[in-house]
Amino acid sequence: MNSARYIHQDFWDSMHDRIVTAVMYFEPFVYDPEIAAAFRSELFLLRAVVGEARLQFGQLPPASPFMRLFQRVIIEDQSGGWSELRGAATSYMADHGPDAPPDRTQLAKWWEAYGSDCLVGDRAALHQREFKWRAAEFVVQASGRELGIPANSPPEGNLAAFLADIYMIDSRVFALQKHHAAQLLELSTLERMLADDLVQYAKDMGRDEVL
Repeated sequence: MNSARYIHQDFWDSMHDRIVTAVMYFEPFVYDPEIAAAFRSELFLLRAVVGEARLQFGQLPPASPFMRLFQRVIIEDQSGGWSELRGAATSYMADHGPDAPPDRTQLAKWWEAYGSDCLVGDRAALHQREFKWRAAEFVVQASGRELGIPANSPPEGNLAAFLADIYMIDSRVFALQKHHAAQLLELSTLERMLADDLVQYAKDMGRDEVL
């Protein structure tokens, strides 16, 4: 396997965050065939991207116990595995923190089309809804229907170029935000050190009051 950074690392990370967020959205998180089908469509899209990188470059994404569990539960359609999946999502959030990086997938947050408590009680209305999330169909519709067109041809080519520019700008903004946050943390640390020094100085001077 190529030891270089995984070519789809940003997409891989975003899919982790999407799936974890969707799992945590539903309360309670219990098996439902329609929700399972939506998750399966996300998994198949991810496997297509991962498979393309493996065939073209011999690369695999980093090992992920969460993704292995997600695939097993969704592919085998294990209704009993959903509680295990919820626990794994909770652990993933605890390990990676609440602040997720920007979503690089450009996919819609399909779970927000449902009420978070939609899996409670009678689900007949849930199954009769016209909305059915299928990730690959969304990509086909959102990215343009034409194949083999020049990059600058309207409208799909211009849209693709625009989205690429937005992606690059978003990446740079995120990097600047991280740098700014690090600077603020360093400044806060220096301020605390200065305050401690002032308190110690006051004590050394025999003063009881704390500045």
